[in-house]
Amino acid sequence: MLLSFSLRNFRSFQEKSTLSMTPANIKDIPYSILTEKFSHKTYKALASSILYGANASGKSNVILALDFLREIIISGNIENQRSIPIQLIPGFCQKECDSIELSISFIHKKHLFEYQIEIGDARFLSETAHPFVKREILHIDGQIAFERIDNTLNVPNTIIEHDQENIILIKAANSLLSNELFLANGFKTLIDTDMYSIILHWFKECLVVVRKIDFVSATPKYEYEKIGDVTEDKFKLSSNIIDMIAKEAGVNSTTIRYLKKDNDHNLQPFSIIDDKAVVARFVESEGTMKIINFVPLVIAVMTKGATLVIDEMDSSLHPSAVFSIINAFHNNELNVRKAQLIFTTHNPIYQKAKIFRRDEIKFIERDAQTSSIHSLSDYGTSGTNGVKNSTDIMKNYLIGRYGAINYIDFSDAIAEALALNGCKREEEE
Repeated sequence: MLLSFSLRNFRSFQEKSTLSMTPANIKDIPYSILTEKFSHKTYKALASSILYGANASGKSNVILALDFLREIIISGNIENQRSIPIQLIPGFCQKECDSIELSISFIHKKHLFEYQIEIGDARFLSETAHPFVKREILHIDGQIAFERIDNTLNVPNTIIEHDQENIILIKAANSLLSNELFLANGFKTLIDTDMYSIILHWFKECLVVVRKIDFVSATPKYEYEKIGDVTEDKFKLSSNIIDMIAKEAGVNSTTIRYLKKDNDHNLQPFSIIDDKAVVARFVESEGTMKIINFVPLVIAVMTKGATLVIDEMDSSLHPSAVFSIINAFHNNELNVRKAQLIFTTHNPIYQKAKIFRRDEIKFIERDAQTSSIHSLSDYGTSGTNGVKNSTDIMKNYLIGRYGAINYIDFSDAIAEALALNGCKREEEE
């Protein structure tokens, strides 16, 4: 369960900005609040967040930053990841070298984790820079587990045996490379393997980042009609469930089945027409294929109680399909594993529908220098921009009261291009 994510000097985010999934102290829609109780404390989180912003405001950079952090946690190295070359991360407007900072707070398996990393010598497209882990700190259940500054380590006596402290710290310091995470190396092997496994499991299985919905393919992700127990990281779908998804997607004349083609080890969707199997993408619409691939992923996320973060989820999906997915995360009877949904959009219809709490609606604003994140709940209930139950949020957004929107007019560019190509009105010829 994600509580917060912060980033600084990550592409357009030069100053620190935070995506908070902690509910604001407001009276609003009563659902969408997830709770976890352990260690005599109750933690609360939002079930969803929707991110608005103009083109190039920085919405996708938030998704990219989460994906980058996920990748380096899994690989254990700041350069051994697939998201983005580290030389392209710092803001290109920065004249001086500055550190990249990322921090995340989440709950998993009855533990609260807070992890921060600072990457030094980060310069945009620099051939001489050598990025390194400048600082790394982990808190577990509010207590510091370790702090690393360069190659100097601090591990409290409460974490390791006092008589083993010097030995462990010497071993860790001698084996630690500047581009490696202590979390994935020394902490994993020398201090607390079990806690590391819990952290790694959350990043690998419970933080699902989708940067482009067109590339979603759920077929390798689940075991289709497999006999046996459902494991923690896998789930089952039946032919009946696949047919239900397909029919809701508008497939009425065919049946969808996941089959293996020739020697392919992975299942893929086929349309069954007159008892013949045809690869589904050859006969079904693009929108239908997106639903067939995407809804099983949503089911997987809800089965695991994971956090799904997706850029432009509503791209090419019918609004009714998007609303159905949102409502599933907001439905306490369905969302029993406390899954979360975070997605970016340009569509203001979700504001009008009032299916999101004010603290779930986020705006990404970018001025000449940097992007920032703020919430609709930040505006309070009074004043010109105050948000009350009767407020037409979509109208106020479209007229620019909450920022995060640009007024776009291509007419001058089109007119100049037409003139350049000799296009004139008939009466002018």
